[in-house]
Amino acid sequence: MNFRLFIYAFVIAAFFACDQKEKKTNTATETTQKETVGLTNGRWINTRDENSGIEINDGKFYMFNKVGDKTVTTTYTYKLDEKDGIEYLNLKNDADDILVYGLLEYSDESLVLSYLNRGSTLTYRKEK
Repeated sequence: MNFRLFIYAFVIAAFFACDQKEKKTNTATETTQKETVGLTNGRWINTRDENSGIEINDGKFYMFNKVGDKTVTTTYTYKLDEKDGIEYLNLKNDADDILVYGLLEYSDESLVLSYLNRGSTLTYRKEK
């Protein structure tokens, strides 16, 4: 386990050590830098329903809902994409079902997603 953590830290350090160049837009006077967002391990609880939430752990994305004394969990792999300045969170389960969310806000304290198929906004707070 410690060896995997060491390798993971080494890969991340090597990634950030690489020189990242600025991406120029069509106008000569405007320059933007592409920013990569990564999701860290953690657990977020829905602000409207404390029985549901998400957990990110070791590259997997888990959606859970507590029903009585049982917890129903769906496991996804996730991928982050950026298009036109908007971050998208793509989730894929074992049955190859794909869910796409707009990543509206991500911080140490909160996570706000917009489910693109319905347009609903889900707000989560970091579990302490």
